[in-house]
Parts: sequence; C-alpha cells; structure tokens
Amino acid sequence: MIIIVEPQCVGLEHVEFNSAFINVVKNAFNDEMILFLAEKEHIKYVRKFLEDNFVNIDYKEIKIPKRTQSDFFRFNLEFNIINNIFTLSKKLKSFKIIFTSVRSSTLISIKILTRFFKDVDVISVLHGDLNSISAMPLVPTRIIFWIKIWLQFFNSKRLLYLVLGSPIEKNLIKELPKLAGYVYSIDHPYFYKSHQISGFSFNQKIKFGYLGVIHVMKGINLFFKLSEDINQIKEIKNAEFLVIGHLTDKSAEKFPKSVFVPSPYVPLSQEEYGNYVKEVDYVVFVYGEQYSKLRASATLFDAFSYLKPIIAFRNPYLQYYFDKMGDIGYLCDSYEEMKDIIIKIIKNPSNKRYVKQQQNLLKGREKFNFDRLSERFKNIWE
Repeated sequence: MIIIVEPQCVGLEHVEFNSAFINVVKNAFNDEMILFLAEKEHIKYVRKFLEDNFVNIDYKEIKIPKRTQSDFFRFNLEFNIINNIFTLSKKLKSFKIIFTSVRSSTLISIKILTRFFKDVDVISVLHGDLNSISAMPLVPTRIIFWIKIWLQFFNSKRLLYLVLGSPIEKNLIKELPKLAGYVYSIDHPYFYKSHQISGFSFNQKIKFGYLGVIHVMKGINLFFKLSEDINQIKEIKNAEFLVIGHLTDKSAEKFPKSVFVPSPYVPLSQEEYGNYVKEVDYVVFVYGEQYSKLRASATLFDAFSYLKPIIAFRNPYLQYYFDKMGDIGYLCDSYEEMKDIIIKIIKNPSNKRYVKQQQNLLKGREKFNFDRLSERFKNIWE
C-alpha cells in the first residue's frame, strides 16, 4: 500500500493536480493499493474527479490545521497529525508515503519522524512555497520556519523532493546546491479534456484570455495595459480580452473597461472555468521569469488541455515546453513585441498556422501523458 497525503489543501484547491498525480502513482505502482488522506470536502471532489476518469482508490478523512494559525501553533497540530499518519503506515505495513504539498511545518515534522520510522520512505511534492526561499522572512520569529533552512539540512535518501518540470529542478538545485541527489522532477500531470482541432472563425471576434487568479505578480496589470492599448487602435474592432479567474490581490482591483471578467470576486466552478477557456482563441501569459523560476503553471496545462496557442514572455520554463512541443504560439522578449504580435494576429489572422499550433499542442502533450509520467516517477522511487 502507498499512502498519499494532502496536508493543507481544502475543498477545490489542487483537486485537478492531486487527482492527476494520484493517477500517476497508481499507474506507476499498479499492484499497490492507494490510500488518499485529506480533508473531507477535498476528498469529495478528488473522488468525483477520479471516478469520472475510472480511477478507483481508497480514502480516509483527516483534519487539516487552518493556514491562518501561527507557525508555532500549526506545527504542534501538524506534527501530531503526521505522527498519526506514520503510525498508520506502520499498522498497515505501508512503507511509502507521499505528501502532495508541504509547508515548512510539514517538512520539519517529516524530517523528525523519519528518524524514528526508519522503514518509511517519503516523497514530498514542492509547489509555490518554493518562491519564498529567495527572501528571508521579515518577522524574526518566522525565520525558524523558513522553508529554505529546512530544505537544506537533515536530508536523507528516505526523503526525496519532487518538483513539476525540469527547469524548476535545475533552478532549485542552482539556488540550493545541497539538494542535488534529493530533488527530482516530472512534468505537471493532467487529465486533458479537448481532442478536437477547431481553428477559428474570421467572422467573429478574436479572443485573448488571461487564466488563473488575478494578481499583480502574475502580470495582470500588463494584461490590462495590453487590452487598453490595443482597443485604442481605431481600426481594431474584432478583439476581446477575457480575465478567467478571481481576484486575490486587492491592488489589482481596478478593472479597465477593455476587459471582460466573468467572475471577479468568486472562484468559477470547474465547469464554468472550462467553458470560458473554450471561448478564447489564445491564452496570454504576462508573468516574468522570476514568477516561474520555481513555480509550475497549472494554467499553462489548461491551455494545453483546450488546445489554445500561447502568447507569453520568454522564460526558461515556457521555453522548455516550446522546445518540446514545437510551434505552440509566440514567445516575446518585450511588451512591445507582444503587443505587435497580437495586433498582427488581429489584422492578419492565419488559420493555417493556428491549426498547426493546435496540432502541435495535441501531439506534443503526449510527451507528458500518464504512461510516460508514471514510468519516470517509478524510476525515481525504485
């Protein structure tokens, strides 16, 4: 048996990733039973997602500490929870545990407990919290919980780290050389939805979409500027800019009239989100290199899923996927270049190239299918 634990996400958070990752593990170790431990509502959504994709595993509800609690208080709660998980693994004779996300308090607990449970091997999946390693906490009492410290020390071959994408693995080892030999990568797992090449109609508006949470760090202000600058060009009347996500940064709350935001303050349901993504012709990524240095982009794979060509600023993370998949859109080296490309698309759309980009997306994402990801994951853990 393999125990997979989601120690912090509740409800719909990370449902698609966790569901797809569970499928990677199940395919990699097909003879093993899988037990997924998570918060009650999260289990409900993951179970539905997996059953819709004909994946059957076992589930057990656990309580999750609130993220608003202080690091010290959360650590005490989390240590007890994770100790119970290790104890359960011993009772069930399950010697493999995977944590699908971790905070520093999770990691400290794991490192303490692996010293006592010497038969248990652990993999911890590292997500967006990695970005915090570049800046020391401003509050002195939080320094002891700085994840940068706990990633570097007290490592062993019984605790491995998994990141989502080869560029992130390389960047993390460059930032923290002591992690060499302990950190590995697979590409972001995903249940792809669309398999039809559509092209686009020149009789309708060409739609450009920003996907995901509305935050200045993701470049939303540049997307707003793009929409305003392009809509001010008199001869352009067939362009529309959509923001398909909800606000998480109050400093980005002033939406210009040049964009359409279907649900600015409430997260869309998975079905609603998917329906809006289907409407757009191109997905625009306006974040810089620093944002994607240690953070995978689930919305990039949403674009892959719905076969939407990409317009983005060039960075190593996105360049990696363009190199793997071919012409899947446009990588830009400046704001002016991005604006010029969008104007050219609007004025002289090429359905032939658009269809070719969709074909490359459809073919290219097979390089990250479940069989290949599972084989890679199995090689990491054997």
